[in-house]
Amino acid sequence: MPIAQTMLPRVNALATPPMIGEVDPDLFAPGVDLVETLTELGVVSGSDPEMFREYLASIPAGMQESLRALVFHNLTERPGGPVGMTFAWVPAYDWELRIWEAAGTPDSRGGITVLLSSRYPRDPVPVDGPPPAPS
Repeated sequence: MPIAQTMLPRVNALATPPMIGEVDPDLFAPGVDLVETLTELGVVSGSDPEMFREYLASIPAGMQESLRALVFHNLTERPGGPVGMTFAWVPAYDWELRIWEAAGTPDSRGGITVLLSSRYPRDPVPVDGPPPAPS
């Protein structure tokens, strides 16, 4: 999916050490809009930034809040600072959010992996009916 291929490298560049330690936790504080935060961080860009925003806004609200809270907790609650995070996307029929957290060891502080699954951004949702005819 072109959106994920364009957006996720920017997200991952911000989410890995040492960059994640530079991210302002207030951007992910409770009540902050995830789409606005990702726009402010430069993740939403490219030739069609509105399509990026529409896709991010279409993520179910509970999943957006889960992602925001996960990042906020990582930035604010970890002794020694945040651990690295890796974000990935796969195509799917419905929305799905999977999170793994590897514990720290003597050789690694651990890390968090987030997998988001969804339809391609402009795929019609079956219950919404067929897509409109091109004009």
